[in-house]
Amino acid sequence: MRMFENIKKLLYKKFFIIYSLWIILCFFLFLIINRITPLIGEDYTLTAYNYFTGPENILSFFKDVFNRIIIQSQGWNVRLGEQLSILFGSMNPVVFDISNAIVSVLFIHLIYMYAFPSKTTDYGKAAICGILSFALILLFQPVIGEVFFWRTGSTNFLWGVTILLIFTLPIYYVFCGIDILSGRKITIILHTLTGFFAGFTNENTVISTIALYAVTIIFVCFIKRERIKFWMVTSFGTLFLGFLYMLFAPSTAHRVSFYREILGITSNFNIETILSRIPIIWIGLIKNYLVYFLLLFVLFIAFLVFQAIGKTTREKTGLTINYSMPYCFIRNTVLLLISSLSVTAMAASPYYVPRAFFGFSFFMLVTIIYCFYHLINRNKKLFKIAVIITSLILIPAAFEYSRIYSTHSHYNDFVKKRAEYLTSTADGGQTSAEYVRYDNKHDARILMHEWWIYDGDRFDNRFSGYYGLDCIFIKIDNTQE
Repeated sequence: MRMFENIKKLLYKKFFIIYSLWIILCFFLFLIINRITPLIGEDYTLTAYNYFTGPENILSFFKDVFNRIIIQSQGWNVRLGEQLSILFGSMNPVVFDISNAIVSVLFIHLIYMYAFPSKTTDYGKAAICGILSFALILLFQPVIGEVFFWRTGSTNFLWGVTILLIFTLPIYYVFCGIDILSGRKITIILHTLTGFFAGFTNENTVISTIALYAVTIIFVCFIKRERIKFWMVTSFGTLFLGFLYMLFAPSTAHRVSFYREILGITSNFNIETILSRIPIIWIGLIKNYLVYFLLLFVLFIAFLVFQAIGKTTREKTGLTINYSMPYCFIRNTVLLLISSLSVTAMAASPYYVPRAFFGFSFFMLVTIIYCFYHLINRNKKLFKIAVIITSLILIPAAFEYSRIYSTHSHYNDFVKKRAEYLTSTADGGQTSAEYVRYDNKHDARILMHEWWIYDGDRFDNRFSGYYGLDCIFIKIDNTQE
């Protein structure tokens, strides 16, 4: 017995070291790309300062940032991510780059926490989950550049979804029969306060969280026949208040009206219109996340086939199959279905972009990882083969990372040269300049194309203002400089 415990401890330490080293490696891999990703699009306006200005002291910094946040939240977008972008955009870029790399790693760890809910960490599972999650994100996340590296995209979607996932974790664990807040009064207070900010992180993903709360409360009250925890009520209340704050903010109505106008939508959205848009939204989702859906389909079929075979032992393969349908499989399926509400909710929006599905893609990854691990963990041979496959997937992931690095590095060099020219022009006392467009020949999946900063034959006034110029014209000759 003591020998078994010693072996178990050694394995625990071994996997802990492996997972820790992997997390550290992921942090630096994300950090390297973040360090060579320049300002893109709205980054030029979501800041309290332009290229030449900065805070006089710490008090003026907070005052300037607060005033800029008020303007943004009242005039265009109240979403938390916009305000975080202003905060980071007004600081040294290193602060955001390091913080964003940490949140990226935390996002990957949350996939494990949702796939295998437990009060303790199984570092063996976590290592396989971490490697596979990183590779799937790197290779197949259709908006990896917008969500993980672009500052404003990261704060709105990576940060927004991660904050919401951390807030949702306790209620999800209750749904799984685990109470991680019991007896932790200070944590409960912080969790309740976080609910308000989580409520205005994202218009569509919050809807799934509200639904998960409702399903959990029904599950606890009517199926388990237990009393609901007080923190479940208070945190749900703050979450809902935050959501209402975002939903009915004047800036939200203004932004919706703006997009309806530029998209030529003149009639009001009614139930018939929304229902007709649901298939369009889902087709768009499937097109963008086709690989994720294929993996889900294959793993689901394999999982169900193995379960249907029953309690048999196949001598040739040595595969022992458990007949009972695991509760955790049903739980993950329910979670995926609840999260799909965030996709359907986009039908009520006048437009959508693929990054709006980022929250749902998280739960697809959770289900993929769970099914994959549950299938390979049936016997040692299958497990060893899966470990080899998981390791081999890092080869194409390494090539893709190299491509991402090369693309961002090339664009960063272009932006540096452009900034040097424009700032020297402004320093010379001129009020206008001209410069070429970026060719945008790269893959938009790994780096968002420049479009926001262009306005006809010139650069957008807000972009020009960032460099202290009244106007920047676009050179007709599109030769790169």
